Amino acid sequence: MQTIKKELEELYYLEVTSNYVVVNDEYHGISIMNFDLNMVKSIELEDDIVIGFSIKHEDELLLFCYENECAFYVNLKTENICRYDLSNYPDTYFSHIYFGKDNIIYLFADAGELSVKIDLSSADMIKLSPLEHFKLIQQKRYTEFLGKDIISYDNDNGSALIIQNANYCIWNPDNQITKDMNITALNQKTDELPSNQIYCKTSYSQDAVVCISEKTILITIKERGSLYIYPPYKLYRFFEGKIADNNAEILLFALCNDNSSKGPSLLMRYNEFV
Repeated sequence: MQTIKKELEELYYLEVTSNYVVVNDEYHGISIMNFDLNMVKSIELEDDIVIGFSIKHEDELLLFCYENECAFYVNLKTENICRYDLSNYPDTYFSHIYFGKDNIIYLFADAGELSVKIDLSSADMIKLSPLEHFKLIQQKRYTEFLGKDIISYDNDNGSALIIQNANYCIWNPDNQITKDMNITALNQKTDELPSNQIYCKTSYSQDAVVCISEKTILITIKERGSLYIYPPYKLYRFFEGKIADNNAEILLFALCNDNSSKGPSLLMRYNEFV
């Protein structure tokens, strides 16, 4: 296994798009790197910004900053930015499942009871009427997502990772095809494990599943088996991880932080898994 390590300050956000690795630039924007972790550029958003989570499409991101009551659309290639006001949606947390066409994105919240339309070409964010909402969820079959136990969702290809017959499967809601990955799903009894050993975050590609805990990352590659990865230093803990397919090569990116708060944050890249 090969690794690349990059030291940065105060990392808490990580996303991998079609061509870039994106992390927070302290608390005022994002830093954009290529898959070799070489810096491409930084994009300023605003001061004291805290990114809660994001949804992505190719090399575009929608960043949700709940503490700042706003969201940002960012095109990583063109650097086009739109800011959206979330102050009208207090205590509302949008789902990572969304539907989009052209410059319009539909977001869902409150277990599918609320839907919002965003125009990415402007700063418009409009709550759908009950009739519009009903037509949308019927057309987009959002209710079928609610009936599944979604482990992770890939917005780029519209698929979801689910568990079926004790295996991880990739489910496509559009054609209702379920593809068995032939990877046994991780079964944890969380009440019997300390919190730092619970695999609480999951990322997947067409051929691999990654489960992230503070102390270990478990990557399972189809037809190649499982591998445990540990933080590079004793006081460090994993905070986030993302997997990507790059020209048929599996890449794993992970974010580590020092529990003592004395050391820098680490951005790791792992590849060439044996």
